[in-house]
Amino acid sequence: MDNQLFCCHNRGIKEIRSDLTVVDNYSLRTGVNDVVKSVVKGKEVYLFSTYNSLKIALPGTYEVLSPEGISEPVSATFTDHLNNIWLEHPNKGVYRCQVNDDLKSYRNYTYYGQDDAHDLPYKLSLFKIGGRIALLGNDSFFAYDDIEDSIVPLEFLNACFKNIHGLRKIVSIDENHFWALAGNSIYRFYCDGYDAYLQENYSLGMNMFLVHGFEHIAVINDSIHIVCLDNGMLYYKHTGSQESRVKFTPAPYLASFEMVDLSGDKQYVSVWKETRVPYAYNSVNFYFTVPDIYSSSRYFQYRLKNVDPDWSEPVKKNTVTYPRLSQGKYEFLIRTVDHTGSYSEEVSFAFEVLPPWYRSYGAYIMYTLCLLLLAYGIWLFVLRRYRIKYLQQIRLAEMKRLRELTGELKEEVERKNAELLTQTSFIINKNELIFKLKELIEDFYTKNRTVATTQFYQKINNHLSNHMHAEDDWKMFLIKFEEKHTHFFKQMKMLCPKLTSNDLRLCACLKLNLETKEIASLMNLSVKAVENHRYRLRKKMGLTPGANLNDLFVNL
Repeated sequence: MDNQLFCCHNRGIKEIRSDLTVVDNYSLRTGVNDVVKSVVKGKEVYLFSTYNSLKIALPGTYEVLSPEGISEPVSATFTDHLNNIWLEHPNKGVYRCQVNDDLKSYRNYTYYGQDDAHDLPYKLSLFKIGGRIALLGNDSFFAYDDIEDSIVPLEFLNACFKNIHGLRKIVSIDENHFWALAGNSIYRFYCDGYDAYLQENYSLGMNMFLVHGFEHIAVINDSIHIVCLDNGMLYYKHTGSQESRVKFTPAPYLASFEMVDLSGDKQYVSVWKETRVPYAYNSVNFYFTVPDIYSSSRYFQYRLKNVDPDWSEPVKKNTVTYPRLSQGKYEFLIRTVDHTGSYSEEVSFAFEVLPPWYRSYGAYIMYTLCLLLLAYGIWLFVLRRYRIKYLQQIRLAEMKRLRELTGELKEEVERKNAELLTQTSFIINKNELIFKLKELIEDFYTKNRTVATTQFYQKINNHLSNHMHAEDDWKMFLIKFEEKHTHFFKQMKMLCPKLTSNDLRLCACLKLNLETKEIASLMNLSVKAVENHRYRLRKKMGLTPGANLNDLFVNL
């Protein structure tokens, strides 16, 4: 200040001159926390914040004044537009003071802290915004309302830092730009007295720490600042626009996408294009990170559309698993969040879980074909059933018709049998009658042989012989026989072409299973002649002696 370099020392205020000599011209006999140049009661003064009270000195002189009334350590001193001097106690609240014109005593002062009527935090620190005094305590901001003469909350600053905890000190860069120092993080923010927003955010990590209880950033000029650390310092150079709202949370980087099946087999796929995931590998893993030196202080929020209704809680893990996803299209969203609640732009990755084989297009085609084949099979089955039923009805009708026809045929056969039997019986009976008549006539003629009886005998005998050899009876017999046993004679001629008409007549009699006597009567032969005829027939047909001739014709 005024081309003088002051050093606050635990043994007073030291002045370091250009030749690097150190002098102590202010004989404070106590440690000094801070020194500021201000105007009090129209006078330019140096205000020394010492270990035991406020000290006031006039520039150009080395006289030091100690206002009486407050004998408390002072860590920082500020003045406002109402000539109030604000004193910050290292441990308990602040004082708002008015000094007398001689600067040797306090006209009045008011304490603000936990034990006052405003119920403020026990520890408060001072800073100025827009020329007005502001207070910080327990991560809350307050301001002095000179109209109401009270301490009121600064809502716009509280909203800006609602997610930030452990705030220790505010350092002014210029009228509208400030540094906020927290536990192990620093925040650059803009505030014009009506609006506030964060511009930059840095986490110092595990190896760099602010000086606990003495957190500070030295502002060299508008662009170069020095962050004071417990073991060294950080050089900060600002190159951006101070008025722009900067998204200081970097977007995450999706490192890899992994598919896993039930057996644990894993497959990695590209994250640069939309991926189609086989249903067998429907458990997926996402791996992501932040390309940032302060990545250890970053959190992640993720969301899988169609699965998660909203963003997840901020987490520090860099992997997330979604097991057994169902068929469908998905979009995975990931963003970075810091402890201020600010988040980065979203990074998205789209993929599709394919349906299982039994729900694929090929499977549906197969199902359709199977249904068509089943329908066709059912149609054939029904058609076959109806066809069988129809055939059964036809068969039943045919069987009914055949039964009727069989009955008619049976009746016809029985009728023909009856006719054949009647015709045979008629011929046999007629021949037997004629034969008996001839016997009677011959017996009568033998006993009464005369000329007259001889002529009568001859006429009757001729007449009876003619009727016994009536060809018309045989023709009628053969007709009736042929009606019942169709093609019998043709078949016999095929078996034995040597057969004569008399042989065929004998065959017909044998077919009817007539006895020898009946055959003899029917053919008008003697029994002996019939036996001889049977013998000749056996020879013509080449039958062995043991073969039964009757059985042969019956079964033929």
